[in-house]
Amino acid sequence: MSQALPARPNLDWLRKTAKQQLQELRKTNPDAKLAGAQLALARRYGFRSWRAMKAEVDRQQALASSGDQAIAALLRAVGVGEIDTVRTMLVASPELINAVGPHPFWGGRP
Repeated sequence: MSQALPARPNLDWLRKTAKQQLQELRKTNPDAKLAGAQLALARRYGFRSWRAMKAEVDRQQALASSGDQAIAALLRAVGVGEIDTVRTMLVASPELINAVGPHPFWGGRP
């Protein structure tokens, strides 16, 4: 059974994990290649290839980025008191009601 990717997968972390696995593989097989470690990691997460896993990670990061922008817009509207805008946004996307995001004026995470 395959593992699920983390909620916010990070390609750099996956690359480092593959390199660590390569070091372990080379202890028993000195001819092991990075591509083999990457493939093994991708298959552990249920993907047929490293490229397929990378495409999914890129897709998820793009979605998270657009979600952060929506949350930031909502928090900006709250911060400046645009109640009608807030109502409209919450009717269109009710999941934003419990969203956590960057501070509307100085950025960063709460």
